[in-house]
Amino acid sequence: MPTDVLKKDKVKLGFIGLGIMGSHLTRRLHAAGWNIRAWNRSPESTRELNQEGIPIATSIVDLMANSDVILSSLANDAAVQSVYSDIGGVFSSAKPGTIVLEMSTISPQLSHLLHREASNLGIRLLDLAISGSAPAVEAGTITLLAGGDQNTFEQCEPIY
Repeated sequence: MPTDVLKKDKVKLGFIGLGIMGSHLTRRLHAAGWNIRAWNRSPESTRELNQEGIPIATSIVDLMANSDVILSSLANDAAVQSVYSDIGGVFSSAKPGTIVLEMSTISPQLSHLLHREASNLGIRLLDLAISGSAPAVEAGTITLLAGGDQNTFEQCEPIY
């Protein structure tokens, strides 16, 4: 186990994508005591979470500036490509050393592209495919299938 394991009281999490899985994951992290903020492409999905006490960032740039670790759960390749690569997206806003946990269902080709781009920018990216459903998130029984640097994976274990 690495000595720099993330701790709830020291780390700021940012969550991108508040659909069915993303909203459940965000709520679970919030309920577990993590310092979490969220952002979604359509603001309608943010209102309920904000009423539950989860702060909502005004933009990806705002979320990135105030987060040590970014998690994302988006609908498809097009959404991930846009959120990560557009101007004002994750890759144009992340500081070197930022950890990104990408949990969307995406193609292997896009996953490889994200890893390559993150590496070029000094961002530590893990792809974490989710096996399970929203009720499994609530029960804490999802399975994560990880790809990326083992030390980064181990550092993030308390989040899982």
